[in-house]
Amino acid sequence: MAVNWSRAVPCIPKDNMTTEAGKRAENKSFLASYENDNCPPPMALLIGWEYARIWKREHDAFVKDCKKSMKKPKYNNVKNKN
Repeated sequence: MAVNWSRAVPCIPKDNMTTEAGKRAENKSFLASYENDNCPPPMALLIGWEYARIWKREHDAFVKDCKKSMKKPKYNNVKNKN
């Protein structure tokens, strides 16, 4: 009786669990503009901390935009008891 053998294939289930936080992280992640450049960074800009200044400026603008887009909760039905 001849037995045909075949290569084993792992049965890994697809991870289809998603959360709201995960979707937000995929859509809005910060990436500085100089990270998209294909050329190596000039040494003078690295030594002079120019990339740190660019990163800080762009990151502050990104955080400001994210805070603007966040929904603020409405507390119309809560009475102040002071």
